[in-house]
Amino acid sequence: MARSTLVTATTRAAPMMVLIPAYEPTLELVELVATLRRRGARVLVVDDGSSVETQSVLGQLEPYCVVLHRQHEGKGAALKAGLTWMLGHCPTDAVVVTADADGQHSVDDIMVVGQRALAEPDALWLGTRRFGATTPWRSRVGNAVTGLVFRLVSGVSLSDTQTGLRAFPLAMAPDLIQVPGQRYEYETNVLLDCSRHGRPIREHGIETRYFNNNAGSHFSPWRDSWLILRDIAAFAASSLIAFVLDYGLFALLTVVGSVLGWGHTVIWANVVARVVSASTNYAVNKRRVFRVSGRVVRTFLGYAALASSILVVNTLALTGLVDHAGWNPYLAKVVVELACFVISWLAQRHLIFAPGWGRRGEGSSSIWSRGQSGDMAGRVTTGVMTAAARAVVTAVGR
Repeated sequence: MARSTLVTATTRAAPMMVLIPAYEPTLELVELVATLRRRGARVLVVDDGSSVETQSVLGQLEPYCVVLHRQHEGKGAALKAGLTWMLGHCPTDAVVVTADADGQHSVDDIMVVGQRALAEPDALWLGTRRFGATTPWRSRVGNAVTGLVFRLVSGVSLSDTQTGLRAFPLAMAPDLIQVPGQRYEYETNVLLDCSRHGRPIREHGIETRYFNNNAGSHFSPWRDSWLILRDIAAFAASSLIAFVLDYGLFALLTVVGSVLGWGHTVIWANVVARVVSASTNYAVNKRRVFRVSGRVVRTFLGYAALASSILVVNTLALTGLVDHAGWNPYLAKVVVELACFVISWLAQRHLIFAPGWGRRGEGSSSIWSRGQSGDMAGRVTTGVMTAAARAVVTAVGR
């Protein structure tokens, strides 16, 4: 992130701070800021490297505290720059309300969402839009993609994951600044971080307003959707590599075992293949997918426990389907591996490689604190093994 330069500031003691990241703003932003100030809100505008053509607009905003990025870095970077500045200049009990610069959010909605956060300061409040036939296609695509991914990853259903109108206590800012992401993917990552750390997420319906078919939006459906999806894509690629290695070894060892007449070929071939592929998968996921540094012992032990549980479930299910239900071993292997893929993704994302696991002190709101994560792991493992056992019994019974 480039160094930000403070132009001027008039914050004083104010319970509500409105943070507006701006890139190529129009005169609508000037009117929005003026109206917010008349309503008693303090405003911080972050110019994210706008062109010379928009400097006349930004010049009118200088008295309202403008922070400049020397070059365009993205909405996430602009929000982080604003939060960093607020931590050094605003009251610690202030509430931050983020809003878009294109006038999409009405002043009434901005103020109401801010008041919601003042009333419930432990939660992240979202001003959620209603999507219909009149909604610009890029907004529908962006929200549909991220909404689906968010439900898959977090298990939490939100009606509008891409809303820029959000409110939260300034005390949350140090954690939010550490959330990865420089562009629009940052807003989705914030929701994921809150869901993983047990932070309540509330929704408040707002007016849906678009101007000129949302032409002022800088969201790119394909590029920014890819940034949002890439973590899952990376995990899928890593899992595919492990699957190919696992499946190849399994096929090779079952053929060799059958030729040599070894007993229990399916069981030991699956165990050997699983150990080799799981070791490879752990190394790739830790370094490349979840990008976790350090915590080798903790993450390795957690991954080993997960891999062992999945190995037991995998072997029981595979044996039941092949030896008792009469399935083709290669077809059974594919079906069982797909189920294990989903289980592995959820456990690694929310537990083993979760950034807050084992780090937060007593009194933290994180549901992934050390004691609770162990309890959660036990419940997940028990549930998975029970479900697998029922599936095997059902298959054998048929």
